[in-house]
Amino acid sequence: MRLDWSDLQVFLAAYRTGSLTGAAKVLKVNPTTVGRRLTAFEQQIGAPLLLRKDGVYIVSSPGEAVLGHALQMELHAQLAENQILGAADKLAGRVRLATTSDFSSAFLIHHLKPLREAHPEILIELITTDDLVDIERGEADIAIRFNEAGLPPPMDTSKTEAHIERIGEIGLSVFASEEYLEENGCPERGDHFAGHSLIIPTSESRYKPPQSWLDGNTGRNKVALYTATLSEMTAATDAGLGIAVLPFFMVLRYPRLRQIMPPRTLCSRAIWLLVPGAVRRVQRVRVVQDFLSELFERSLPLLSGHFSPSIIPAR
Repeated sequence: MRLDWSDLQVFLAAYRTGSLTGAAKVLKVNPTTVGRRLTAFEQQIGAPLLLRKDGVYIVSSPGEAVLGHALQMELHAQLAENQILGAADKLAGRVRLATTSDFSSAFLIHHLKPLREAHPEILIELITTDDLVDIERGEADIAIRFNEAGLPPPMDTSKTEAHIERIGEIGLSVFASEEYLEENGCPERGDHFAGHSLIIPTSESRYKPPQSWLDGNTGRNKVALYTATLSEMTAATDAGLGIAVLPFFMVLRYPRLRQIMPPRTLCSRAIWLLVPGAVRRVQRVRVVQDFLSELFERSLPLLSGHFSPSIIPAR
């Protein structure tokens, strides 16, 4: 039996998106066509390759064997494309980079120009979402993820071929605007911000300050604003609505914000770079991976808070 690469592409698209509709968008055909081709492919194999669970396709036991071969064929196709389009000193093609929307807009986008200038034919496709993308399903070529410092990597290294590298850390601290401090004064040391207004993420927000900080301060103070996004928290702090715990990368472009309480860093988040095993050897992906590793190493003082911002100590 000879497998048709186009059938494997249909199978991979349905597996990665979890639906016929999602696969149809990827393949630029209608869902009926995807369903018909997937059924015909399963009949050719003689077993169901995908099963529906909670409305989403998951791979079956027979499908796992086919999936391994399909990913290898896809990798060889990508390597061939890379050799054709990016032979010698010429690199070309798309690299899908996933990270959070706040980190992308506040930091990452502002540092991509040197990569563009060095490799103008590499096209970065930013996938900005607060949901975790599944790199092993091929949803991204590179993912930047964050978790609390001291925790293990965001993926089990014993169960994946993905490259997982800790490339830096993000510091969080307490900030207020110059306007707020002029109108309300600086918090007294040890008073848990008594009499001050706080800006707090909603329960649905992906971003969370340390729970110990929330528990120790929110019960004694007036909450000026609940918001679901880090961008809104930063904008509200800049507008003088109150005090907030923010990552240093968010305040770099807000010159009116002041760090108001030592220690300089309230807590840290680790930054992880993840690259699926299927694309690690693709040259353009490796170029972007190396660029990001160097960028985060160079930017560590800014991201972690180990620089000298304007600090207003508590009295």
